[in-house]
Amino acid sequence: MLETNRLYLRHPVPKDADAFIQEMSASTELHHPWVDPPLEKSHFEFYCKVAQSEETDGYLIIEKKSDAIVGVINLNQIVYGVLCNASVGYYVGSRFANKGYMKEALLSVIDYAFREKGLHRIEANIQPGNRYSKRLVKRLRFRYEGLSPKYIYIKGQWCDHERYALTIEDYIQKILGLKH
Repeated sequence: MLETNRLYLRHPVPKDADAFIQEMSASTELHHPWVDPPLEKSHFEFYCKVAQSEETDGYLIIEKKSDAIVGVINLNQIVYGVLCNASVGYYVGSRFANKGYMKEALLSVIDYAFREKGLHRIEANIQPGNRYSKRLVKRLRFRYEGLSPKYIYIKGQWCDHERYALTIEDYIQKILGLKH
């Protein structure tokens, strides 16, 4: 489990399904067309299994004061060896949007990924029109690396994505303010 001032992050479990589905069902307008959270119990249960696999480390973001599910952060496509890389994906429930929760949670996951998981690089692949997500990664000092045409298959079509990345060296220097 990870913890911040206002949040804790933990792996999802099947008993979270009803609360998760309720929160994300109420947030479909915010998520469209960027993400399709699991909105059926069987899909959520599958996500619970995937979220704790070799290639994925997924977390529910929970507000401490209410114990409500705020959103999700996933480290996807985790690769070790010469790459030591992962792709980060995230989304928030609409009632928790624009409160700084995702920035707080994402900083915690980034720190964990570099310090505990031993990753060297984290990528965020964002559809060009998703200005809120791009704004978030820019605030966290991710570097824009370019456009990947037809990168991810979403809702029956291949979608372009802008690639942003943060290395451990960037994190140490730009976020922690230390010299490496």
